[in-house]
Amino acid sequence: MSRPPQDGTKTWDAQTFDSAPPEEQLRRIREEEQSRRATDATVQGRASVSEAAKSIKPADFLQIHQAPCVREGLIAGIGGGSAVGVLRYVLGAPVPKAANWAVGTWAVASILSYEFCQARRRAEREKMKRVVEVYDRKQAESKQKEDERRRQKQLEEEAAARIASQKRWYKFW
Repeated sequence: MSRPPQDGTKTWDAQTFDSAPPEEQLRRIREEEQSRRATDATVQGRASVSEAAKSIKPADFLQIHQAPCVREGLIAGIGGGSAVGVLRYVLGAPVPKAANWAVGTWAVASILSYEFCQARRRAEREKMKRVVEVYDRKQAESKQKEDERRRQKQLEEEAAARIASQKRWYKFW
């Protein structure tokens, strides 16, 4: 058990209160607790579609091209959609039907291109992790070999010093 300090200050577990907190302070504490619980529930649980839609700001549409793989996906979708739309029109489909095919192809091609790009990025990230692991392992092995070489050299020097110290300091012709 902890004891209160000798200098008279109270520790956390030794606090006592002369009276209950005022009603206003209790209400504020309860509101903070409820907002914290709501935030924790939102963070821990899955967000609904309406919550996700509320989080989108108009400024996000001005920066969408800066997200990884989005630009490549949209360009592929526009090219594919245009090609299919024109092809359908040339083959005799009415303009609204050709436009529907163009928009549908744009959506599918954009999504496929985006997902393919993301898969490529994930694979590259995994490859980089493996490269870093191999590099770190090689560095550790190299350091271990260097330490072993130094230790061997030191043992050889000590042995040479021991042999030199055992030799006589005088010589006969």
